[in-house]
This record gives sequence, C-alpha cells and structure tokens, in this order.
Amino acid sequence: MTTPKVAGNDAIGAIGASCVTPADYARLCRALRTLSAGNRALARAPDEQTLLQDMCNAIVEQGGYRMAWIGYIEHDEHQTIRPMAHAGVEDGFLQLLDLTWSEQSTTPSGLAIRTGQPQVGHDVLNDPALATLFEEQKRRGYAAASAYPLVIDGEIGGNLSIVAGEYNAFGEEELRVLSELAEDVAYGISALRSRVRHQEAEAAMHRMAYYDQLTGLPNRTLFLEQLGRMIASSSPPFRPFTVGILNVTQFREINDVLGYQQANELLLQVAARLQPQIDQGYFLGRVSDNEFAILQPNTDAERASQEALRLLRQFDEPLTVAGIQVDARLRIGLSLFPGHGQEPDALMRRATMASRQALHSAVNYTIFNGSLDKNAPATSR
Repeated sequence: MTTPKVAGNDAIGAIGASCVTPADYARLCRALRTLSAGNRALARAPDEQTLLQDMCNAIVEQGGYRMAWIGYIEHDEHQTIRPMAHAGVEDGFLQLLDLTWSEQSTTPSGLAIRTGQPQVGHDVLNDPALATLFEEQKRRGYAAASAYPLVIDGEIGGNLSIVAGEYNAFGEEELRVLSELAEDVAYGISALRSRVRHQEAEAAMHRMAYYDQLTGLPNRTLFLEQLGRMIASSSPPFRPFTVGILNVTQFREINDVLGYQQANELLLQVAARLQPQIDQGYFLGRVSDNEFAILQPNTDAERASQEALRLLRQFDEPLTVAGIQVDARLRIGLSLFPGHGQEPDALMRRATMASRQALHSAVNYTIFNGSLDKNAPATSR
C-alpha cells in the first residue's frame, strides 16, 4: 500500500468567493493570531510530540477554536488515522469516530488526506454523514469543521483538523491562513525528524568510535581517554589508582574449536558477570579480542590485589557456551599509578605485560614491578 500523494498545488480548492463581512474579518484575525502562535510553537519545539501538542494548544488558546487535533496515517488494512495530539473540548470525541483515510471515509480528515485538499463542513450538526454523532457534537459545542492534509517530505502523512463553535466558519481567507498553518506544521515535523536522523547518525558514529560493538562496553579508544582524564585530574600529590587488564584465556581455544559465534558468546557472558561487580566510580572496557580493562580509583597495591581476587571469585561457577560448561579462566595484570607510569600508554602496556606474565606463569594475577625506565620481573600472586 503506497502513501497517498498530493493531489495538486491548489491549496484552497474550489471555494466560492464572497464579500468580507465583519464576522469574516474577525475569523481572519483569529486565524492570523493562530498562525503567529503556531510559528512561535514551531520555533520552540524540542521534539515532534511537543510540536504537535503545542500547535493544537495554540489553535484553541490563541485562535479561540473549539477543538483541534492532529493525526498520522497508518498503512494497516483499515488505513487508520491515529490521533497524535488534541486540545480543546474533545472529551473522548475522537474515540467515537471511525478514523480512516480509506475510500469509504467521508469525514473531513479522511477526505483531506485522500484528496490532498482542505475540507470544510460549515454545518456539522446537519451533515448526514455525521448524523449519528448529532448529540455528541451538540453537547461539545461543535458547529463547523475543517481539515488540512499534512504534506511531510513530499507525501501526505496525516491531517490537521480544526472545529469551530459557530456555523459557516472557515471562509476563504481564513481557510487560506489555516492552510498555511498546516504547511508550517508539516515543515516542523519534517525538520524535527531530520534533526533526529542527524542526531541518531552522530550517536551511531560515536558508538562505533568509542564502544565495543559486541559487548557495548567502552572500547580501547574511550578507555584510554578515560585513563588520560584520570591522570590529568590527579595532580600532585597524586591520588593512586590501578589499571587492570583481564585476559580471557579460553577465547582463542573456543574460537578455533567451536567457532567465532561461541567465542563471542563467551565474551558476552564474561562481560555480563563483570559489569555488576564493578564498584561505583570504576570504569570497565573491552580493549582487544580477549582482553577487558578496568580502572580502579583510589587503590594501592593491597587494595588492587583484594579487588583482583574479588573479580576472580565471580568466575568460580562455570559458564555455559553452546550447551557446554566452560570454566572461565581469567588472568589479571595490574599497573599502579603513579609508580608504574604517568602516561596512559605506559600504564596500559605494563598492565598488559603483567597479565601475560600471569598467563605464562599459570597464576591468577600479577602486579607489574618494573621501574619506569627498565622492565623488571613481575611479582606473581
């Protein structure tokens, strides 16, 4: 099912000319007030839903119309019009309507969407198509109605409908101004959607640049930036902190034997166990295929050792990968700021060296104990 196209460029349609009466002039003035208020709402709206609601509010509060609502078309079997916002004396009236833009619809909103032209009912109480709603409309003070198509990015995407409390409302000039208001609404919707698409694209680029696509954790780039910020904020006298590299030793084995999907599942389960254990203020990331990294503020060697053991205890219970129980083996290497370096790369490199020393020595964790200028054997724990 395709979206209905705009029927033509004539925004007003065939409406007979008439002399301007005082009543016509008053209605034109209220339409102009409405247009002005709508433009202010358009300039201020932070998002689409706020725009729709503020536009309806402006029509009722500044224009003095009885009720206003905005609907979007659905491409379902019924070709539904879904109300998105309304203001004024609505009192459940929209729920009484069969809101559709199908060929069977004779309501102003349905006709406006289908034809691409504004539609007017100068006396809705005596409209045969609305006879069953006579009492409901009378109780709400409805007398006349108009509907305008919303042309969004070149296609009709909905309607703006306005109800007046007096008969024979919506003369030619009033209709012209309100049609311009509908165009402004559609423009605002398009602009806000374009802004959202731009923001989403920027967010996606940011996620790709700074977050691991598998686990959703910060990647190496973001981890190093956070590490740099911690160093910069720790001016003398230095506040100690620890950089930890956690090596998942079975990653390559599972990747070779079971395949990359199962290896990725292992990493996801490791991340899921690590995240709840990270104390407030700690920073966890995935920095290579089988390595996670953690920043632990305000930790000396003793506290870092305690935290390493605490993290390792979270893997006492085996993980299940491809229906097979796997004893997760992590090896942790630790470097301490400022003793093991005052640059992000140096601290990361020495924590990585310590983790590999732990791996080769078959111990759970090691703290790097080399000098800043010369690597020395790490102390194993």
